[in-house]
Amino acid sequence: MLRPLPTTIARPRRPAPTRATARRRQANRRRFRGQSLVEFALVLPVMLIVIMFGVDFGRAFLGWVNLQNASRLGANYASLHPDANWGSAGDPDRIKYTALINNDVGTTNCPLTAVTMPTFSGTTIGSNTTVV
Repeated sequence: MLRPLPTTIARPRRPAPTRATARRRQANRRRFRGQSLVEFALVLPVMLIVIMFGVDFGRAFLGWVNLQNASRLGANYASLHPDANWGSAGDPDRIKYTALINNDVGTTNCPLTAVTMPTFSGTTIGSNTTVV
C-alpha cells in the first residue's frame, strides 16, 4: 500500500550566521569585486578600439560623400554651362558653384588642386577632344 506524501517538506536547517561566516562572505564579495575589475580592464581596450574604428569609418565615409557631392556639383555646372568662360573669375555662376564645391570639400581635410584647362581640337558635336 502507498503511503501519503507529507503536506509540508522539511527544509534542512542552516546554522545561525556567526561573525566568522560574515567575514568569509565579505571576503568572497571583495574577491569577486576584484575579478570584475580585472575583467573590465581586459575588455575596455577592445571596446574602445571597436568604438574608435566606428568613428574613424564614419569620418572616412563622410569624406567620401563630400567628395562625391563636390564632383556632382562640378559636373552639374559643366552640364548647365557648356560654354562657360573659366577665365572670368567674376562670373556669378562660377562664384556660386565654386563656393558650393569648397564648402563640401572643406570638411574632408584635402587640398583642392588647380585643374588645367583642356584644349579642344574641335568644337562640333562628335569631334575628338584632347585633354592635356
